[in-house]
Amino acid sequence: VPAILHLHGCGLPDMRKSRSSAALQKTVFKDQTVILLGENLRAEIDGLNCKSVIIRNFLTSDAFLPPPAKLWMPHDPIRLLWLSNLFHAKGIETLLAACQILRARGITCDLTIAGAEGDLSKADINALLDQYQMRASTTCLGAVSMTAKLAAFENADLFVFPSHYPNEAQPLVVLEAMAANVPVITSDIATLPEFVRDGETGRLCPPQDPEKLANTIIAAINSPTKTSEMRDAAYQLCQEDFSNEQFSNRLTDLLNRIVERR
Repeated sequence: VPAILHLHGCGLPDMRKSRSSAALQKTVFKDQTVILLGENLRAEIDGLNCKSVIIRNFLTSDAFLPPPAKLWMPHDPIRLLWLSNLFHAKGIETLLAACQILRARGITCDLTIAGAEGDLSKADINALLDQYQMRASTTCLGAVSMTAKLAAFENADLFVFPSHYPNEAQPLVVLEAMAANVPVITSDIATLPEFVRDGETGRLCPPQDPEKLANTIIAAINSPTKTSEMRDAAYQLCQEDFSNEQFSNRLTDLLNRIVERR
């Protein structure tokens, strides 16, 4: 029976360092078809005897807000949004450290943190906020519905996602921010550089580098016209490459080709 293996994360090469895991992967993947989310994930199947196809994630129609009619202009204090499940590797501490650097340079910011608890509890987040002196300037929303998520996007000037999660692949929340017309700053890992094209559809930073992140936030603030252009290009990219229709067509085409081969 032909199988399609749809990979939504990273980590297979590290698992293959175990002889038993390598043998299992070779058996499972042999002569099957793998869906990868982007070109940067091809190392996941190196040495495995399988076919592959790139089919990116998709956004439902309700993820798209109407395109903005105005030039992007940040509030003062600038409104930053971080949204993910509360895992340390998703970069929340990097962002808090960057906020501390911004404050030292005379730039005030209001931060919104949204997401359900992961390996960080509410108490852990509060401890980090105290450590970086951000408690008074931060709103913690907890887990959010789709409606609340869109409201958070509408309220934000920048979506900042400095993830260093080792299994990151193609985080949907970054695409959701782009579709909601929020300029994005994120890490140059996994497939992120394939659609957050630095200087074109967003800004990229190396992970775990608060100084660089702070500088990138300042660059966005100081160049509203450029930030507007990147915001609008990101929205257009999402409509063209990450629509439900595009995903459906690509998946249908793959299924047809597999059936024809059989």
